Amino acid sequence: MCYLEIALILLLVISANK
Repeated sequence: MCYLEIALILLLVISANK
């Protein structure tokens, strides 16, 4: 897993929590 993938997943999680 590269940092780009982690950043995208984090954005997805943050968006889902809103």
